Amino acid sequence: MPDNGICERFHRTVLDEFYRVVFRKKIYRTIDELQTDLDAWIAEYNEQRPHQGRWCFGKSRVEMWRSGCRPNISVAAPFV
Repeated sequence: MPDNGICERFHRTVLDEFYRVVFRKKIYRTIDELQTDLDAWIAEYNEQRPHQGRWCFGKSRVEMWRSGCRPNISVAAPFV
């Protein structure tokens, strides 16, 4: 199960690459305008941006999810 660090890293990415950029470029009159732009950014983040994880080899997040790619990790048998 993912830990909180993954969620915190995503929130930092959204803050640095979306909010801090768009609030310098545009004045939003409604929350719906902001949501539309955020939805477009998240779609690009998931579908076009290459994933930087160790076993991802530059695939996008959607490509990784569709391929069901899991790292090939061997786990030792538990003590009995």
